[in-house]
Amino acid sequence: MKKTKKPCRLIIIVLLLLLGLLAGWQTYCYFTPHIEIRVMSYRPLPMLSISTDSWFGYPNRLNHQLEQWTQATDDVVPELLERFGAELDLTCNVQVKDSQTIVTYQGSGTTSEGETILIDYRFLYDFVLTEDIIYK
Repeated sequence: MKKTKKPCRLIIIVLLLLLGLLAGWQTYCYFTPHIEIRVMSYRPLPMLSISTDSWFGYPNRLNHQLEQWTQATDDVVPELLERFGAELDLTCNVQVKDSQTIVTYQGSGTTSEGETILIDYRFLYDFVLTEDIIYK
């Protein structure tokens, strides 16, 4: 009877160890999602993607930051396209400095009246979503 207790204990210990490792991995993945910002040369709107290996998604603190990011970036380009139409030459630059993210839109646009207007929008965020910025 003593021989059957040792394998059962060993199996239980191994299962508890694996469960602890899985819980640790899920906690790590939850608090460190992979966030990537892509700036394409043909599209002036920076694209933000977020992915996580956690079964529980990502922390709620990111929701507010993502809302701020989306509100600023998603409103600028459609507004400029509506104002200038196809006569828009716009570039986007994303920088991370001193624990802040800076998104800059620069270029020029020609109105329907033929007037050329310089564009220089800058958005400053007091957080860093990621330092993984890809330019293509």
